[in-house]
Amino acid sequence: MQISKLEEELQKYRQQMAKAKGPALTSIKQRALQTLKRKKMYEQQRDSMAAQSFNIEQVSASFAIETAKDSLDTVSAMKSAATQLKAETKKFNFAELENVQDDMADMMDDMNEIQEILGRSYGVGQDIDESELEAELEGLEDEWAMEEAVAPQHAAPSYLATDLPAAPTGVKDKPTAAGVDEYGLPLAPVALRKRKKGVSLDEKRERILKIYHDNLEVYNLKEVEKLGSKAGVVLQTIKDVNQALVDDNLVDTEKIGSGNYFWSFPSKVAQQRKRKLEDLEAKRSELKGKIESTKQAVAAQKSLRTDSDDRVVKLERLALLKSQIEEANRRMHVLSENDPDVESSERGGRPLDWYTHLHFDYACTSLMCDVDNVFNLKSWIIKKNSCSSAEVSLVEKWLGIKDDFDYVE
Repeated sequence: MQISKLEEELQKYRQQMAKAKGPALTSIKQRALQTLKRKKMYEQQRDSMAAQSFNIEQVSASFAIETAKDSLDTVSAMKSAATQLKAETKKFNFAELENVQDDMADMMDDMNEIQEILGRSYGVGQDIDESELEAELEGLEDEWAMEEAVAPQHAAPSYLATDLPAAPTGVKDKPTAAGVDEYGLPLAPVALRKRKKGVSLDEKRERILKIYHDNLEVYNLKEVEKLGSKAGVVLQTIKDVNQALVDDNLVDTEKIGSGNYFWSFPSKVAQQRKRKLEDLEAKRSELKGKIESTKQAVAAQKSLRTDSDDRVVKLERLALLKSQIEEANRRMHVLSENDPDVESSERGGRPLDWYTHLHFDYACTSLMCDVDNVFNLKSWIIKKNSCSSAEVSLVEKWLGIKDDFDYVE
């Protein structure tokens, strides 16, 4: 099985990486990374094929029955069709058939090219990130290192040891060997290796351009992807990078037949960059001119602001008036807080001062009590003396009750 073979290859790379150093270690790591990626792809294919096999098993029984029925119908249909076919065959024009066959051959060539484009393995392994594979490989290296440090090849397992370890004395001893702590345990790795950074977008663009400029050839997209992958650019990003170069007029393209072809020459790229630098230099000069003119205008305006005696007096007068206005506004603000006639909305939604509000409520309550006492006294006098309407008016006059005398709402 391919997955088992790839696992064996990973084990071989593990042994080689334990011994290799420098550039050789980097080369082995790259091969191990590619092997790990192939393993991931085969695992995805295995899972996909298992799911397809399960679906086929689900429908195989009913499919067989339907096939038998269709076979019977096919036999009867073939008998009737054979007679019609003999009659219709005489109507064929073989010269026209040759022309149709040639047209079909051309169309099949186009379809094969389309199928080749559509059959590129974008789906398999597309969701596998290179950085994740590198991180997983580094994790495997750490696990292998820990296994080798904790369990030597020729050492007996700890559960088979006949002698028990000595009880700790409470005093830590200094390390007795390299890679071992004060308790005799292997030291953990100092730090995980930093994850290798991917290729930047600018570097990808330079590598794709270098492919065009080194060979000075015309390529289709498939060839660009193949060469770009060899140059270290991720396959899934080559199409977007190449299109970005086309949009920036650094790569030319033309549709020939059913395919697009691309090319680029160093002279055109140099001219493009030269024109871009000239445009940037022109904008830079324009901005420098605007800055200089602005500085001159500012200096001219500053020169007009001379501190004459009259201006100094007016500035002092202005400062005095501003302070007086601020003091008046402050006093008005304090007074408006205690004014019961000012609505809350006019005070900006602020409530009355609590002390003023308390006295205001107390005064209203006392006034209501006095009004109630006056009305009670009037009612008692009228009932006591059985006063007539004219006498009621005299009582109200004697008590000082006017027409607008009433409870406060």
